[in-house]
Amino acid sequence: MAGNRPHEQARDDVSQDVGQSADKWRVANLVPRLFRTTAFRVTIVYMLLFVVAVGLLGAFIYRATIVEQRSKVEQELREEIFLFHAVYEDKGLLGLGRFMDKRVSLSHTVLYYMVVPPYGNKIAGNLTNFPTGDYKKDELFEFTYELVSRNDNDPFGEPAIEVRPAMALVTRFPPRGRQSLGPLVLVGRDVTDIVSIRNAARSAIFHVGLVTLVLGLVVGIASSRAFLQRLDDINRTASAIRSGDLTKRIPLSGGGDEFDNLAVHLNMMLEQIERLMVGMRQVSDNIAHDLRSPLTRIRSRLDDALRADDASQRQALVETAEDVERLLATFNALLAMTRIESGERRKGFEVIDLGDLVEEIAELYEPAAEEAGFELSCHMAPVPPIYASRELISQALSNLLDNAFKYARHENGQNPRPKIEIRLTPKLGGGALLEVLDNGPGVAPQDRQRILNRFVRLDQSRTSTGSGLGLSMVAAVVAAHHASLSIGDGLARPNPEDGEQGYGLGVRIAFPPAEKKAGQLANSGAELARGEAATKPTHG
Repeated sequence: MAGNRPHEQARDDVSQDVGQSADKWRVANLVPRLFRTTAFRVTIVYMLLFVVAVGLLGAFIYRATIVEQRSKVEQELREEIFLFHAVYEDKGLLGLGRFMDKRVSLSHTVLYYMVVPPYGNKIAGNLTNFPTGDYKKDELFEFTYELVSRNDNDPFGEPAIEVRPAMALVTRFPPRGRQSLGPLVLVGRDVTDIVSIRNAARSAIFHVGLVTLVLGLVVGIASSRAFLQRLDDINRTASAIRSGDLTKRIPLSGGGDEFDNLAVHLNMMLEQIERLMVGMRQVSDNIAHDLRSPLTRIRSRLDDALRADDASQRQALVETAEDVERLLATFNALLAMTRIESGERRKGFEVIDLGDLVEEIAELYEPAAEEAGFELSCHMAPVPPIYASRELISQALSNLLDNAFKYARHENGQNPRPKIEIRLTPKLGGGALLEVLDNGPGVAPQDRQRILNRFVRLDQSRTSTGSGLGLSMVAAVVAAHHASLSIGDGLARPNPEDGEQGYGLGVRIAFPPAEKKAGQLANSGAELARGEAATKPTHG
C-alpha cells in the first residue's frame, strides 16, 4: 500500500492541474459559451418578440394619435375648400379673393390660403410663395413656410423669421366664362404641435425598442452565465465521481428552482449508486470469506485423504460433498435472486388463493417444528385473491420459517418453548397481509434494514451455518410482486433477566389486490426495486 502513495499523489497532482486548466479554459471561453447556451437563445427569442410587441404597440399609439390628428386636419381643409368652391361658383374669382382675405383676417395665422389665377400672380391669401415640391391634386401634403413676426415694443426692428411645418391641400377650380383654365387654390394649416408630437412618439418608440434590445442582451448574458455556473457544478461533480470520488454531491443554491430539484434527484441517485457500490464491495468480501473457508477445508481434506486409508478417504469425500452442496446452494440462491429481479420468473404469475398456499406450507413444516422443539401455529382469516407466483411465495415463506427455526431460539435455554406464529389477514384497502412472528431474541432496530442485504449475518464471526441469503431472497420475491416488506416486533416474551417484556422478530408482507397487482406487473417491464423495511414496532 505504501508503494502506491507516490502514484496516488502524482495522480492527484495531475487531476488538480487538469482541473485548473479546465477552469482557465472555461473562463477564457465564457463569452462564446454564453452565446451558445439554450438560455441565451431563448432569451434572445423572447427579447425579439418583446421588441416586436413594443413596435406594434408603438404603431398602434402612433396611428391612434398622429394619424387621427392628420385625418382631422385633412377634414378641416376639405371643408374650407368646399366653402371656397361655393363662393367661387357664386361670385367668381374676384369674389373668392375678397372672401379669402376676410378668412385670413379671422384665422389668426392658423389657416393659410392662396389663390392663384390661371395666368398671373396670386390675388389673395396670406402665403408669400406657393409651396415647392412634389404634391398631387386633392392630396394632403406637408411643406414648410416662414412665419414673420415683429416685436411690439420695437416696431422698427428686424422681424423674426421662423420656419414652421404645415399641411395643405391644393385643388384647381373649374374655369368660368371664356377661360380655359380655372384658378389654383391652396388651403393649409400650421401643424407644429402635431409634428412635435409625431417626432416625440417616433423618438420614444425608437428608444424604448433600443432599451428593450440592450436589456434583453444583458438579461440573456446574465441568465446564461447563471445557467452555465449551475451546469459547471454538475459537470465538476460528474468529473469527480468519474475519477472515483463517489462522495461528491451537486451543490444546491437554496433557491428551490428547477436546478435545485434536479440536483436533489441526482444526489439521491448518486447516493443510491454509492450504496450499491459499497454493497457490491461488501458482497464481494462476504463471498470471498464464505468461499475461502469451505474451499480451504476441501483442499485440506483432499490432502489428508491422499495420505490416509480407505475409511478416512470415504469420510473426507462425504464431508467434501457436503461443503460442495452448500457452495452450490449459495450459487443457486444468487442465480435465483438474479432471475427474480430481472423478471424472468414473472411468467408463472396467476391469481391464487393465498390462504390455501399458507395452509399447505404450515402443514409441511409442522413435523419439522415439532422435531426442533418449536410451537408452530397458524391463524388465518379469509383474504381476497392475489396475483402472484405460487412457487416464489412458497419459497419466501419457507425461507422465513427456516430463518425462524435457526434464530428464534435463546442460547441460554431459558425459553423452553419457542413459538412461531403465521398470520394471514385482509389488508386495509384491499389485498392480504402475511405475517411470520416469533418470540426469539429478535433483531435490534438498527439492524432490521441491514438483514435484508445479501450475505449479511448478525453473527460477526460467521461461524453459524447459512449464507445470509434467506431474507435477501424474501426481499427479492416481495419486490417482484410489488408488495411491501416490513421488519418489526414479533411475539411478546418475558425477559428472564430483568422480568420486563420483550418482543421477538416479526416479518410482515403486504400484498396488493389481484387487479392492482396485475396492472402493475403488466406495465412495470423489467424495473424492480428493492423493498425497504419499515422499523415501526408492531406488537403481536
